Amino acid sequence: LGSTFSSSPTDDDEIEHRIRSAASAFGCLRSNVFNKNFGSKSLTLASKGKLYRCLVLGILLYGCESWVLTAKLRQKLNTFHNRCVRAMTRTKPQ
Repeated sequence: LGSTFSSSPTDDDEIEHRIRSAASAFGCLRSNVFNKNFGSKSLTLASKGKLYRCLVLGILLYGCESWVLTAKLRQKLNTFHNRCVRAMTRTKPQ
């Protein structure tokens, strides 16, 4: 999974890297699993959530215990998470 090191005192670069990596994993799931099984009744919402938590959130939050989280960075993480959940549940933003 790897972490990035930067001379910057903030964790902006690391969190952007985590979001890109998690987005890539979510994109693979979406094209290979979500479109085939997530649109049908074969997977329950609980199963979808478990897949998301294990595969995407694990990548997104890797190394988070050492982050200095600002309100702006927290908002970026929340935005990514909400976008993924809406895609899985096939709901539109309000």
